[in-house]
Amino acid sequence: MVRVFVDGELEEIDPAWRGWRLERGELVSPEGWTFTPSNVTASELYRRLIVERGERDRTRRMAVEADPANRANIQRLAVLQASLEATVRAMDEITNRLTPLERNRLFSAATQANEAGCGSRSDSRARRFVRAPLWRRAVRG
Repeated sequence: MVRVFVDGELEEIDPAWRGWRLERGELVSPEGWTFTPSNVTASELYRRLIVERGERDRTRRMAVEADPANRANIQRLAVLQASLEATVRAMDEITNRLTPLERNRLFSAATQANEAGCGSRSDSRARRFVRAPLWRRAVRG
């Protein structure tokens, strides 16, 4: 118990607390994260909020999925999502095979197409700040 009072090491109280310590009124994890008493109290409130929101979302989702009209749309969306994910994987594979020069050319071609009127002005302004892979910007252009 002396190590608890002097060094703040909590392992003396219970082996489950190995690496945890008390330092200047804060609980310090083995990774160095610090928690004040108010952090610990708030974490329980956040956990409860997350559980409540999860239950509410689950209830809403079940109600939407139970409606036969929605069920068909959900199935169509699932097919579209799977197709989109397969397309993204294929484009990523192709992009990984390109040299940096080829990637730049692809991006330049998409930018020129957009500036030539293939996209709206708001689209071109919005794309300036997108950090998507080059092929995604090129495909949308």
